[in-house]
Amino acid sequence: MRFLAIVLLTASASAQAPGFGVTSTKSANAPAVTGLYNWIHSTADADRGVAFYRDVFGLDLVNSPFGPLVPAATATPLRPRAQGASDPLIWDLTGTRGSTFRNAFMKLSGAEFGHELSEFTGIEQKQVRANAWDPGATMSIFYVRDIDRVLAGLKSAGAEIVTRGGAPVRVGQARALVARDPDGHLLEVIESATSGAAIGLTVADLEATRRFYEGLLGFTIETPARFESDARGLLGMETGEYRVSAALVPGTSIRLEFYEFKGVPVTPARWRFQDPGSPQFQFRVRDLDALLDRSRRANVSFVSAGQRPIQRPFGRFVFVTDPDGVFVEYVHPTP
Repeated sequence: MRFLAIVLLTASASAQAPGFGVTSTKSANAPAVTGLYNWIHSTADADRGVAFYRDVFGLDLVNSPFGPLVPAATATPLRPRAQGASDPLIWDLTGTRGSTFRNAFMKLSGAEFGHELSEFTGIEQKQVRANAWDPGATMSIFYVRDIDRVLAGLKSAGAEIVTRGGAPVRVGQARALVARDPDGHLLEVIESATSGAAIGLTVADLEATRRFYEGLLGFTIETPARFESDARGLLGMETGEYRVSAALVPGTSIRLEFYEFKGVPVTPARWRFQDPGSPQFQFRVRDLDALLDRSRRANVSFVSAGQRPIQRPFGRFVFVTDPDGVFVEYVHPTP
């Protein structure tokens, strides 16, 4: 494998592994999506999650991207669980009626998007521990300067190391490993000269994924010709093959990767918002009403009540799901 420069740390088109997908700068004319605010997953314990990402990856708390701009040093602390919100608008947005909600916004150096943890309490939950090869599984990809320090932090936090052998493996010229955070969410760590982040999703049907992310949202997905097996140990696999397709979030250099697997038994992840590890995109869109109309005509599954956005002073928000059940939020901010 040969590598291009960070932030798009990539491999040649003929040899790719998760975390190293090749992307194109091409995009559709006036794509519906214009950016990514936050990559979100639900957590059973926001205090524990914040401590984990702070101690292992150095993520700092920041304020909501929809609030006033303030220095990072003045970010609002995570509110206690007893002060969580019982908000009917959040219930309508996420289908979590009766729950209490709080969230934490965090920022990784070098990443163009935020890392958000959402906690729902007072509602039934289940643990979903998807494998990397299960459709609907997602993975946060962190590029770090010292993978050995991160591995020590993961072990100190009691994190599960997924990579066979429990230590970084060589992927081309880089070292990488896969682990889980306290909620079972998959994490890939890649040693790099520059910090940054990307996002991975496992899909059951790439053509259905294309219809959603390309046809509806305006991404351009690059797909290699063949399946590979060189990085099975990285993902904790004994058998099977994988293929990595990749795209940039329109208007950004944020890389999304789409993984297909064959030759390995799979169990599709079935997410609900309140379940620990439940993944959620928060995309900025240019014309929400037009996108909602196209989504309905394309038979996209809606989460938000009545297929309608909720209204806040700072924007309108609505949730749908992609073909593999990953939650996707359309956000039209108030100018």
